[in-house]
Amino acid sequence: MVAHNVFYIEKNLVRRACSISYVQTPTLYMVYQRDQAIKNFKPEPYFELNAEILTNQQKFVAKLDPYQRFKDETGLMTFMQAKHVQKGSQAGLIKDVQKQGKKRASP
Repeated sequence: MVAHNVFYIEKNLVRRACSISYVQTPTLYMVYQRDQAIKNFKPEPYFELNAEILTNQQKFVAKLDPYQRFKDETGLMTFMQAKHVQKGSQAGLIKDVQKQGKKRASP
């Protein structure tokens, strides 16, 4: 017998009808798992490397590519030393520019 229409839960002498199905049960479990992950989430501080670039009287902010985060300042400083990057203003040369067209979803 397949119990996917209705089954009864008897708890504290209260009878309730609950529906179950092949899709609903796994979906409810996925929602439960996601809810538990949200409840157990602990934010952690991180550092990012951004550069404010001024060229032809236009200013923009560039982020490190690939998008990379550092757990502590020493990790960031080690990376900067390896790439010969210093804090503060410095001259630079833009070697390559890549433009990518992005599709926007309809509102």
